[in-house]
Amino acid sequence: MVERLYGIPASHCFYTLEAKEKPQIVMDKVKELFPDISPESVVLMDDNDDTLGMYMAQTPFCTAHPMIFMEYL
Repeated sequence: MVERLYGIPASHCFYTLEAKEKPQIVMDKVKELFPDISPESVVLMDDNDDTLGMYMAQTPFCTAHPMIFMEYL
């Protein structure tokens, strides 16, 4: 869905059933895939406010909710 609707490559999407694991998964993947990128250049997107709060508390990255991509008519 994120690839089709928002143009985010599927290779940039990672899944887990345990929300508490998400911040560490993201930090590991960013370090692995983009070792030279500035943390301020990374935006983590999630549709769950609790998960976004974990990202803000446990990672140096920016966060976004998918609603920022939606237009209001």
